Amino acid sequence: MSTKAVKGLLVAVFIASLVWTRFVIWNQAKPVYHEGQKLVLTGYLLEEPRRAGTGASFKFSGVFVTTNQTQLHYGDKLKLTGNYSKGRLAFPGIERGENSSLFYQSLAWLRNNLRSKTQELFPEPEAGLILGIVLGDKSDLDSQLEKDLKTTGTIHVAVVSGFNISLVGGALLALAKFIKRRRAVLLSLVAIVLYSLLSGFTPPTMRALIMCASVYLGTLTGRVVYPLYTLVAAALILYLLDPGVLFDIGFQLSFLATGGIMLFSQALQDKIPSFMKLFGADLSTSLAAQLLVTPILFYNFGRVSLVSPIANALTLWVIAPVTIMSFVILCISFIAFPIAFILALIALPLVKYFVFAVEILAKLPLASVEIGKNNVFLVVGYFLLALSAALNLFIKKNAIKNP
Repeated sequence: MSTKAVKGLLVAVFIASLVWTRFVIWNQAKPVYHEGQKLVLTGYLLEEPRRAGTGASFKFSGVFVTTNQTQLHYGDKLKLTGNYSKGRLAFPGIERGENSSLFYQSLAWLRNNLRSKTQELFPEPEAGLILGIVLGDKSDLDSQLEKDLKTTGTIHVAVVSGFNISLVGGALLALAKFIKRRRAVLLSLVAIVLYSLLSGFTPPTMRALIMCASVYLGTLTGRVVYPLYTLVAAALILYLLDPGVLFDIGFQLSFLATGGIMLFSQALQDKIPSFMKLFGADLSTSLAAQLLVTPILFYNFGRVSLVSPIANALTLWVIAPVTIMSFVILCISFIAFPIAFILALIALPLVKYFVFAVEILAKLPLASVEIGKNNVFLVVGYFLLALSAALNLFIKKNAIKNP
């Protein structure tokens, strides 16, 4: 066995040992709640509650909470008292404390102002969609639109992604023309961390943050950054911080969609017929992402969208300009609201097109089909096929490089 192979094997054994040890420590230390147990939880609310009718729901200190208080917001300091039942706290007593943290107060003020300005600038359901795109805030997303997004496999647009983070970092990185590049990169790093906190610091956001930060650090040090390695490293870092991230569906979908795009997107694009080249990039990206997230979707939700590839091909091109314009409009709204309002009128047709396309496609017969939830054998079999396909592509690439 070569020295390189031995080193690789030792690294793999070390990582496997680290992963197992961290899981054992986490599993022994995590709180175990019993049916009927009285809980008293304190801390900051790090997500905007989902509102439905006269109630709201949110996750707090790892526990799912339902309440009839609809005036709770991101950044609130809370004390919850109630009985744990069926995996949640239902209608606990809630005390709001004064936010002693100036940092959280500032984040909450900015987030709430962005929400209110978005709702002033755009009608519904477009305002709720833009809040999802810009802040990952689905609390005001129209229930029918959310259902249509799930049916068409486009719900991922209402989540803060690597594109959002790279957009924020890239805006400050442009300052490298005026200040030293090192300072511009450091400012970009600070900006993407603050934006991640502003958007809730969810596992998918943290994954994107780590990957973008790796690219910026690579720029600083002059090192080449390999995207697939960075994705795996980001997942490992998040796992070591909190192994519970493995059971977060949002993280699973984000990680697998990104991995699918990296592994299969180019190969699929090469297979697309020439008459479809106009939508080729979006279609191949959508198909590549769907390849790995599909088993997670039917395991957890029991349904798979059949129109997802075409829905993404027809709508994904809208997301980049809408995201950029929304960022610009919201920034301008703080200093010149009338100008922001005019710009919002220019951006609105793009958002309306997205909503219209999703609504139409969701109404198609067999837009999504039911397969059945919690089928472990189907998931394992699917991933084995995907792994086989990835290895086949890898072997073919090496054969081309080394004939």
